[in-house]
Amino acid sequence: MRLCLQGELISPAERSKLWERAKRKNPFYIGFLHADPTYIPLPAKPHRHHADLTAQLAMQLEAGNPYAQALSQTLNSAGQNWLRALQLALEKPVDQEVVISLFIAIDKRFPLPLPESRGVRDLNTALQRAEQFCHTDDDCPADAKAVRDALNPDTLPLFKAMLILAQMGEDSLIPYFGGNDSVGSVMRKRLEPLIKPLLAQTTLLLK
Repeated sequence: MRLCLQGELISPAERSKLWERAKRKNPFYIGFLHADPTYIPLPAKPHRHHADLTAQLAMQLEAGNPYAQALSQTLNSAGQNWLRALQLALEKPVDQEVVISLFIAIDKRFPLPLPESRGVRDLNTALQRAEQFCHTDDDCPADAKAVRDALNPDTLPLFKAMLILAQMGEDSLIPYFGGNDSVGSVMRKRLEPLIKPLLAQTTLLLK
């Protein structure tokens, strides 16, 4: 899937057929998560706060602030479709290899200057850091603080949700996959403490 969705190797009609097949073959969604999000064949509609947020972050976006760029891209039409594909992929992954590729795709989608190169190993670390970046000055990068200070009460929760997702990566799976080779429903049960909070963040970012 990842190879098929590179560049213009296949036509839009063929991409749509692959998307339809993903309803029966969950790993196909992972291929779309690794590809250009404009290839996801869903109606293009930005988040209802996207225009307001773009205005609030105009200076940061012009300056190339990576946090502002990531948030704006998450709320534009392509970013919203990527999140919808992420939700579908998270709902029923089939094996560990698929889940690892999924989390690598999340890591790649949010190239922010965070300490971990392959995601946090503990979800609580991500939750605490997102709270810290949004509400305190302690160890908060200047670029993150600039975004936080420019947002209003409607858009700040979106920044926090994005920050949580942005800290995910391959290493986030170590506590759940270490020492076992579970697949299917058993694997999904083990992953629930991680997947449910991430689905909650995607839902917030899609409202």
